[in-house]
Amino acid sequence: MYRSIRVPSDFSERAAAIGHFDGMHRGHRLIAEKLKKTAGSKTTAFINLCDPEESVLTTEGEKAHILESLGVSELFSCAYDQIDVESICLKYGCVQADTELQKSGEGCDKKEIKKLLEQGDIERANALLGYEYMFLGVVVHGKGIGSKAGIPTANLLVPVNKFLPKFGVYIAAAEIDKKLYHGVTNIGLRPSADDSSIPTIETLLLDFDENIYGKTVIIRLHRYLRDIVKFAGMPELKQQIDKDKNAAAEYFAAAKERGKHV
Repeated sequence: MYRSIRVPSDFSERAAAIGHFDGMHRGHRLIAEKLKKTAGSKTTAFINLCDPEESVLTTEGEKAHILESLGVSELFSCAYDQIDVESICLKYGCVQADTELQKSGEGCDKKEIKKLLEQGDIERANALLGYEYMFLGVVVHGKGIGSKAGIPTANLLVPVNKFLPKFGVYIAAAEIDKKLYHGVTNIGLRPSADDSSIPTIETLLLDFDENIYGKTVIIRLHRYLRDIVKFAGMPELKQQIDKDKNAAAEYFAAAKERGKHV
């Protein structure tokens, strides 16, 4: 996947879709499919018009990951005022996202998706997206509190403009080196560990004991499990974590029985 913030001046050898592709939801995926069908021998490209000040459902890295899985070759990102969409489409022809979404009936309001995420309704949000809401980032060192207590977590560093859902504990899956692992993810504050006001994304993986510091990991949220609470001490916290782990194991076991690959 080729990524750039510089949009090429010549599109004669490209088949391009132009629009605001935040979320990369079902409608956007339909556009990618149509683009591939009509591209022929041309290189397929998405031109993402973005607002640098906006919190996003999908970061540039996440868009690239999804587009690559859909077979799109290039991703160009620029602000709305840095490209003349009408001139490009008039000269070369292109797929305009808004028009195609209206035709397909698969248009999804990102405001609705954000509202569902804010409410912790991750399953309905995932249904609109067409995939589990994801976080792509690098595992970094935290304060080491979990490791010292025997409950090590993977702390994920993501871009500051990434939209965070309702703070809480989620049943989640992690993709590490193209392998899937199950676990629970805490998004938000950690009142039982410290009094920091900076939210974190921490994942406790089931049956996993490897050093993954510095690795790029994808966390996918499957179900909102519970609110974040402050426990009286470490024994109470560990007891709740055991319950969370059991809930995650039961969720994925049931999904496997239904034939769902998670």
